[in-house]
Amino acid sequence: SSAASDVYKRQEKYKEDLNNVDDVEELLLDNIITAEHLTQADKKFLERFKTLSCLSMNFLGLTSLENLPELPTIIALELNDNKITGGLGALKRFPELAKLSLENNKIATLKDLEPLKALGKLSYLSLENCPVCEATNYREEIFKMLPQLEVLDDKDKEGNVISEEEEEEDYEDSGEDAQQDDNLGEDDDEDDDNEDTEPKSKEIV
Repeated sequence: SSAASDVYKRQEKYKEDLNNVDDVEELLLDNIITAEHLTQADKKFLERFKTLSCLSMNFLGLTSLENLPELPTIIALELNDNKITGGLGALKRFPELAKLSLENNKIATLKDLEPLKALGKLSYLSLENCPVCEATNYREEIFKMLPQLEVLDDKDKEGNVISEEEEEEDYEDSGEDAQQDDNLGEDDDEDDDNEDTEPKSKEIV
């Protein structure tokens, strides 16, 4: 549908802002289209973001992950409040994915989640308000299916609630430890360094 190409069309509006996307690490596309799946144009647009680590596509009306782009640097992906029923095998395009949020979708069976076995670095998964949450022994079965998982619906394997702050710390630590070590002891120039290295975020609304 033409509505699905809105992501691509917005390039003209944001042309100047999007001239340099090489260092963008976070992209928020929540609620900007209503479409069953991304188009080839959408895919081409998203693949411009070569260093993206966090992608949010909530409230888009997606029913499938067709035309999901190849983004091998993605660590965190939000697909909340869509209508996704399955097809999670498409997420293999994100081999570094550690945090996946699929809240308020239409995922109904444990079998629908089996493709997530291929995501060896997946440590956080949220499926709150999906029909699958009503499955027998839901938590036990998912932790058994996905041994790499540490947190499900904001609780660890023992049922302890994990705070949002703890979650953020876990994913900020990914790939940043070395950079933090390099900055240790640089007192006078610390503010300047933070300005230069602060992750860039874009929100298209």
